[in-house]
Amino acid sequence: MNRKTYLVIGLLATLLTAGIVFGLTFVSSNHLTGTSKPKPEIVLTGNTTAPTFQGDTFVLIANFTRGDSGILITFFDNGFPIGTATTSGGIASIYYVENNAAWDIHAEANYQL
Repeated sequence: MNRKTYLVIGLLATLLTAGIVFGLTFVSSNHLTGTSKPKPEIVLTGNTTAPTFQGDTFVLIANFTRGDSGILITFFDNGFPIGTATTSGGIASIYYVENNAAWDIHAEANYQL
């Protein structure tokens, strides 16, 4: 046996002796175990790159990474709702005419496990 093994055995013997002398009782709880799925995300893509102009129509595509159908996705531009769509196989899309000089478009959804 190596030195660490002797130390562990000595420590356990000391604890057991102290437990017997002081009347200690060891208790342990049950274990809560399981696994978690990753939290779903919405990945938003669209034809908003390249040179664009006010009045251009953007095709906005939201990919709900859980792949669920029937999830309501709300699209926003500069903090204001601009449309909604329901996912089919995790995908929802809308057409949006951009009349602002600058935009900040994102999508949101609520989901239930």
